[in-house]
Amino acid sequence: MPSPERGGIMSLFRVFTFACAATIVAFTSGSTAHSQAVPAAVGAPAPAGTYQFDINNGSIFALGSVTTDSAGHATSIYGLVNGTDPITGLSTYAGADNNLYSTGAWVTFGGLSFSSMSLGDFNFYNSGQGYYGFLSSRKDTNGFADGVVATAHVAAVPEPTTWAMMMLGFAAVGGVMRRQKRSTKLAQLA
Repeated sequence: MPSPERGGIMSLFRVFTFACAATIVAFTSGSTAHSQAVPAAVGAPAPAGTYQFDINNGSIFALGSVTTDSAGHATSIYGLVNGTDPITGLSTYAGADNNLYSTGAWVTFGGLSFSSMSLGDFNFYNSGQGYYGFLSSRKDTNGFADGVVATAHVAAVPEPTTWAMMMLGFAAVGGVMRRQKRSTKLAQLA
């Protein structure tokens, strides 16, 4: 027959496993990050929201968030270029249309352009030839020419309800742990 301590640990393990599974489901049920297989055409405009991006062409990288309106048009952008240069806002560099799409390719040939504090303007675009490009208004930034993007990820920022579900899972684990400690103390007193 299992000891009371072992039963409590197993109960805690089950609750912890459930909380972890719920958290994983919550984070993966939103918009998923696209990988590098680049369609030639765009699809539906991105719904209004905030999207995280991570663009890297081997010499320049940009991390940040872009907010879109209900038509998928970017309204604001912030983040860092090369880890230290702040993105100051959207720009029209390279004829950007600054639209983001949720199906097909993320951007058109015009792409998404933004300015940074000291490294100039940048344009993330769809080449139409199976890859995304990342242009710099200053040639040879960091000693490397503009080029094919090695990696590009765009994903929706988790909704507040996702964070709430995660916090409820942690609260459930904490409650079970507290109850387990209390029942162990009562068993020792008896």
